[in-house]
Amino acid sequence: MIICNDSDDINESPVIRLFSNKEAAGFYEWCDWSAEKGLERLVFQVSSKPKCLTAHIERIYYCFHSYFDEQLFAALVDLLFVLNRYGQALSLRMINGSRARLTENQFQILVNYLKNKSSGIDPLPSSRYSVFTKGLQSTTTLVQLTEGPGENEHDPLTLARDYIEFSQLESAINILELAILAQPERMELHYELLSIYRSIRNETEFNRIYEALSLKETSLPAEWKQLNDFIKVEE
Repeated sequence: MIICNDSDDINESPVIRLFSNKEAAGFYEWCDWSAEKGLERLVFQVSSKPKCLTAHIERIYYCFHSYFDEQLFAALVDLLFVLNRYGQALSLRMINGSRARLTENQFQILVNYLKNKSSGIDPLPSSRYSVFTKGLQSTTTLVQLTEGPGENEHDPLTLARDYIEFSQLESAINILELAILAQPERMELHYELLSIYRSIRNETEFNRIYEALSLKETSLPAEWKQLNDFIKVEE
């Protein structure tokens, strides 16, 4: 499937060169579209033809090179869902090849799923970008009865995800940073914030919060150091 093209045409899409079957890939018609619109087309291809491995691999490749890290994780989850532990070599190749864009937690979840051959589809994680999984993000109680007067308290993770849904990343970052400083033991807050920084690659802002958290007497997830090292390598 992956071919070499020695053409001198620098305007040719690098995504087109990856796929020998352009009819299946579908990029030749719309390579000038926005990255988000392109991904939307790929997701449609996967959902309409779940067993077409070319569509799955194309989506994974596209997310990787477009820095859509959370969407990449969802694309890998959907591939594993459809294969249902068949095609182990292909699955591992896609997971290992995508590792640079995954958190350590995401990587381990996918690898452990492949190792556990007796539990069916259920252990696959959910993602809001996934086409085939249940889409449950958490078991957070949305409505809770309380006794006595008091202001309603909103979960910062839920609020942050609402802002992300509407592309208000700065507001999401502010909420998550304040929440982590107040509740550093909540790992899901760390993973959500790291996912945003991995996508926007704002070195200045990342260094600021990383230094602030490093001064606190609490252990940080390993993903903080991994992202810090990755950003330094890219400088």
